[in-house]
Amino acid sequence: MTANPLQGLTLEQVFAGQGFAGVDASPLQLAICRAAQGRPLDGAIDTDACARHFGVPELAPVLPALVTLICGVRGGKSWLAACAAIHACLTADLSQLQEHELPRFPIIAPTVDAARATFVILCGILQSSAVLCRFIEGEPTSDTVVLCRPDGRRVEVVVVAAARGGLSVRARWLLGYCLEECAQFGSEGTGAVVSAEDLLRAARTRLLPGCTGWIVSSPFGPVGLLHETYKKHFGSPGRTLVIHASTRALNPSFPQSQIDEIRAEDPDTAAREYDAAWTDADSAYLAAVSVDAAIRPEPLYRKGVALSAAMDPATRGNSWTLAVAWSELDEKPGKDGGEPEHKYRVIVGGVWSWTGSKSAPLSPRTVLGEIADALRPYGVRSIVVDGWSFDAMQDHAREVGLSLVEHPNVDRDLPYKRLKSLLGNGDLELPPDPVMRADLLAIRSRATSGGSKIHLPHTANARHCDMAPAVALAVMHAERSVGASTCRHTPPTRRRITHGLPFSGGPRGTREPNRTALFTPQRGPRIL
Repeated sequence: MTANPLQGLTLEQVFAGQGFAGVDASPLQLAICRAAQGRPLDGAIDTDACARHFGVPELAPVLPALVTLICGVRGGKSWLAACAAIHACLTADLSQLQEHELPRFPIIAPTVDAARATFVILCGILQSSAVLCRFIEGEPTSDTVVLCRPDGRRVEVVVVAAARGGLSVRARWLLGYCLEECAQFGSEGTGAVVSAEDLLRAARTRLLPGCTGWIVSSPFGPVGLLHETYKKHFGSPGRTLVIHASTRALNPSFPQSQIDEIRAEDPDTAAREYDAAWTDADSAYLAAVSVDAAIRPEPLYRKGVALSAAMDPATRGNSWTLAVAWSELDEKPGKDGGEPEHKYRVIVGGVWSWTGSKSAPLSPRTVLGEIADALRPYGVRSIVVDGWSFDAMQDHAREVGLSLVEHPNVDRDLPYKRLKSLLGNGDLELPPDPVMRADLLAIRSRATSGGSKIHLPHTANARHCDMAPAVALAVMHAERSVGASTCRHTPPTRRRITHGLPFSGGPRGTREPNRTALFTPQRGPRIL
């Protein structure tokens, strides 16, 4: 058998060498290339950086069988995986295989399209490299490229779909493998039919001696194979090597301004996607400090157009909730005596709730009549609502002079994202209502394989964050009408104001209203 003249080629040369991929590698990327081959780091990074990203201040030169790269997006992890595949194809020891056997390096992802992203990078490196292009045999297809090595052996890199029981990787000897976006695979712990654990077990048993598998992913909550591998092996490097790094630690050229922009709107996404943080699978969505900073100290009275009203209907157990909001110009002094800064903020003027039960459910006709009375001082007659019993309630609403507007269910979480963004930027004012505060703080962010999702948990008192949907919808639609508000605040009347019901009779005239925020104003209105 012909000797392989590329046996001494290093992953670092393939990744950063001229005539190969030619990446302008960061110190951490160079350290990963060396560590993945069991080579000394040779000062690529200092001991602090080594402890931060490898879990130990010094890394012993041990050839790993599995490299797990947990990092932020746009850090170059797919480039590293693509170069690792090329390096393995060209340098792996195939002496134990028959001449006719065609070993492969599979790239596996939750979807074929996701795996093809790395495959496209790999083909681009091969075709644009003056050294590597001559090893390509024939024309690459959409999912396979065959390489003919200098020793005459043929190998292939393929894109394969994840399959039950790891069938995707059972048919051939493997030069290595790459599980792309491992956190988005199903997990055995959740009963997934196609699981990351099955794929990893099957791939390991087909791996040729001296070869290495790769797991590359951003984290999606502290669950599943990715997190279990991190817990077990980060800080204990050996045959399994775990690297944990943010986007800019791997790729310092990525604009910090872009990260800051995302962080201002969605801190959780920025923490997970750019910082590679293990955000809780089910964590508080809104910070108490942000909500409390937005709550004004006293009720706000206003006569005129509120611009936005939204409600979340319910008849049994959960509360039927209503919120009104508008936008106002908030002029702040300019910096260093410059021009004043003109900025709009959203004001939630009031919130209301009605609560029924299984034995005495609320009457939609009665509640909508009371809502019409509550909204009359604000001059708003149109209410945004989700699709729940929309057509049936529209008839009741028309009877009392209201019209309902169905909020499109394109992105269910969008109103909550806007609510969080306004709170984070200090551009939202909320009423001093303890029930509303509790409901907002009860909203949870749940990490899933497809990203973070909003979860409104049930509580022991049968609530379901009932105020949150109405407030979030009212805020978003008030923000869309930014600048249109022209009304002035007016002094309060002398009658007693209850939580949502400025009158004594309850729904159907049989119950008192839900008085969770009963007050008699002692001071005049707050003028903004």
